[in-house]
Formats: sequence, C-alpha cells, structure tokens
Amino acid sequence: DGMLGVMNKDDRTIIDPQWNNIYFLNSNRFVVQKKINDVPEMGIIDVDENYTVPFIYKEFISVGKEYLLGYFEDETGFSIFDTSGNLISDQKWLKYSYDDENKLLTVSRENADYTYSVSNKEIILSDIVLKHESDSDDSFEITTNIPDADLLTVTEIEKVRTAFNISCDYFESLICNDRTKIEKITNSHYYQSLSSNDFFKDCTINRITDVSVKKSYGENEGYNISAEIDYEYTGKDKVISNLKSKISLSVICDGDSMILKSINKEEL
Repeated sequence: DGMLGVMNKDDRTIIDPQWNNIYFLNSNRFVVQKKINDVPEMGIIDVDENYTVPFIYKEFISVGKEYLLGYFEDETGFSIFDTSGNLISDQKWLKYSYDDENKLLTVSRENADYTYSVSNKEIILSDIVLKHESDSDDSFEITTNIPDADLLTVTEIEKVRTAFNISCDYFESLICNDRTKIEKITNSHYYQSLSSNDFFKDCTINRITDVSVKKSYGENEGYNISAEIDYEYTGKDKVISNLKSKISLSVICDGDSMILKSINKEEL
C-alpha cells in the first residue's frame, strides 16, 4: 500500500511496512514518519519497533557528525539528540549555529546561549552567555568563565542559569535598594544578613564584569558566583570615581529549590 518497512540481507522483515518514511540512524534505531490526523509527524523507534522518541516532531536534521535536531510540529523550536537518537537535551531551543572545525554546537533559548562540545562521547557545556532581564531598564549580559576542570554537564544547565538569575536579582536589589526581591531568592534563615547589606548605598554602578561560576561541594552543594563591580560613590556632595569591588555569592540547593546563602565583598 505504498508504506515502507525494513528487511535485512536475508529478506527477513525487521520493521513492518507501516511508515510513510524511514531514515536509518544505525542498525538498531530508525527515524520514522507517519500521518496522525493527516499531519506527517516523526519519532524514533528501535529495531523491536518500540517507540524511543514520541511522535511530536515535524522533522529531524543532522548537524555535523555529532548531533541530530528534532523540530517540534509547531515549528517553535527543537530538541537535541546525538546521531544514535539518544536525547541530549529536552529543552526547547530556538536557534543554533555550528562550528564544523571545532565541532561546537551553540544553541539559544530565552536570552541565553550555550555552547556544547564532545569529550569522550559525553556532551559537555563549555561556555555560556546569559542575559538577565530585570524589572527595571537595566539588564546584565554576561559571559561566564568556567575553568576546564569544572566543565558542567548538560544536565546542570538549569541549575547554573537559576544560580545566575538569583545573583542578578540580588545585584539588582542592591542597586535599586529594593529588599523585596531578596525575600524571593533566599529563606528566613539567611534573609536578615542578606537584606542588611548596604554595599552600594549612595553609589552608582557602572558595570558588572568578569562573572564566573564554579560548582561547590560539601554539606551544601551549589554554585559560587563572583563578579567585579565598577562603580562610583555619589553621596554627601562628594563623588569618588573608579571604584572596584569583587562580589562573591554562594547559591545552594535547598530541597528542590536553589537559594542565596551569603555574599562577600572585597575591595580591589
């Protein structure tokens, strides 16, 4: 009836002929297409015809020899797979670019760019560009600095991003002198010490630079975020320019959430 299946070299049927299209990933995985309510949709099955990826994609495309992108049927984004059909990231990414020479895939989603590379067949996060959208007219666009020894696996992306946004919310609370933001990013145990800081009272912050993220271990697993703050003092009819401090924040896991635990300021 015009449907496609797969036979092996001995003419034995491996995949029953019930698909509109079939694409080989390897001898055990196949991208297949069928019509659901007259709409062509694609998924991935194994050699036993078990569904390994649901039929929620409009198309799959190969990127280099390392990646497979599955575009959703509503055309609003894609998931990332390896070329064997294993899901790398189920986040909905909106755009990508690929550096063939260095085998790097950069994907973007919601004011964030992430760069992936392949190391020992593991997909690792080698660089992040994050942009924090604030409630005010200010925003922070920051490239994190992650040492090679502390490369983060793809599963930690959301934790890194959460820690980053918590840090930016705290920066903003200091800049705008708005302590209500602090209540949302910590708990009652740490709130008093965090809200009493007036590091930048009567100051104008010019830049937040050299932001770095490093994973922390121990009793409270989380992330240490540091940044250099360029600012000037503008209080009491006096202006002091070219001031610089290093701010270090500790963001920890608290149950299923992440919260700000502490902050330290060092004059530079």
